[in-house]
Amino acid sequence: MQAELVNQSAELDQLLEAIDEKKQLAERYTNLAQTSAEKLSAFRMEMEMEEALRQELRRQSEKGKFTRLAASFLLWFITLILGAALGAYFREITAWLTSMFR
Repeated sequence: MQAELVNQSAELDQLLEAIDEKKQLAERYTNLAQTSAEKLSAFRMEMEMEEALRQELRRQSEKGKFTRLAASFLLWFITLILGAALGAYFREITAWLTSMFR
């Protein structure tokens, strides 16, 4: 009977060790899951901030679009007129400039 109690005590000790190992393993997995959840939450927050920033930049770029387009067209037109005038009167302009410096 004493030997049987010793055997049962040894088996119970082994079971307690196995339970402790599984408990530690479960705690480790719980910590990993919490860390992963925190990282995922941070990543989602970063993606949401990035999307909000993109929308804000898109909205701001649309705000002055017509003004920039009109200014661009005006500068293009002025450049076209000046280029045509310079091309048509290039000889007269160069002759006038050379006569001024003689």
